[in-house]
Amino acid sequence: AVGRPSGPAEVPTSGASSAVATPTTSARNEQQGRLPVDVIKTVIASHYRYLRECFEEGLARQPGLAGLVNVHFTIGLEGDVTVSSTEGSTIGDPAVVGCVRERFTSVQFPKPEGGVVTVTYPIAFAPGPAASPSAAPSAPAR
Repeated sequence: AVGRPSGPAEVPTSGASSAVATPTTSARNEQQGRLPVDVIKTVIASHYRYLRECFEEGLARQPGLAGLVNVHFTIGLEGDVTVSSTEGSTIGDPAVVGCVRERFTSVQFPKPEGGVVTVTYPIAFAPGPAASPSAAPSAPAR
């Protein structure tokens, strides 16, 4: 099916964070494109330090802060993030959630093949050494 991998692609981590990239089919009437999950993970991993800054600011306000930020975004025809939202996040600081959502709007992906790609990408944050999600290859988005 267009826009759906065979299942979520786990992003192995070494400690402080984890993530899952799951391209899904959009409810809008846009042509769904393809962008391999490993490409999505690699791009997000390269921006992780900027996302972690959001968490570090929250951690300064609330020692012991931890949780999940679910980012739902659309990669447009040119590879830019055209829509970014957060749904079902469990981290206890709305400023961290808003910061992560805002930072996703500046992430640039390669141009998807055949249309837009909608992605849900949960990122878990916890105190401790910052570890960037690794970008181990997995099943391509279809």
